[in-house]
Amino acid sequence: MTNKEKVAYLRIALALQNISVNDEMCDRVIATYEKILKLKGKFSIEDAIDLMLGMDHKYAEEKIEKIKEGK
Repeated sequence: MTNKEKVAYLRIALALQNISVNDEMCDRVIATYEKILKLKGKFSIEDAIDLMLGMDHKYAEEKIEKIKEGK
């Protein structure tokens, strides 16, 4: 399953439970959860910061591309 599919399915499943989140927030939750599973009990503040900065960069680039495309 692609990351885009994971995001869409999580957003839909949460919406069915009356939990409203956007794609970016779902992506952040999925990335965090997967990192926790990988590191088990060794998830640290550094890991959280790395995820946060990575997601900030990813979504800033997407916003720039949308502006360039005129959307």
